[in-house]
Amino acid sequence: MLTKAGFVAKRASTPEQVAVLNSLPANTFVRQTTNGKATYLYADPAACGCVHVGGESAFQSVRGMQNIVYDMNRLEFGGGLDPDNIGDLSDWQPF
Repeated sequence: MLTKAGFVAKRASTPEQVAVLNSLPANTFVRQTTNGKATYLYADPAACGCVHVGGESAFQSVRGMQNIVYDMNRLEFGGGLDPDNIGDLSDWQPF
């Protein structure tokens, strides 16, 4: 469903990437803002060991598919890390 909506799965393949994956709340959307642009992350450590990454349009597509209630309080970053410091995950390998 996430891929169909426009999310890209990124596999955690280094110890640093695994640490980022494990710091994200599992199976929950997390909003990251960089330079005013929102990116949504969805960590799936159990099924694929990956983070699904998508923009606003991908997130809106998922919301439309699942009728997800958009609650900003649920999009807070967990684990004591700042979502703006995660980076763009461009060096993560595609799934």
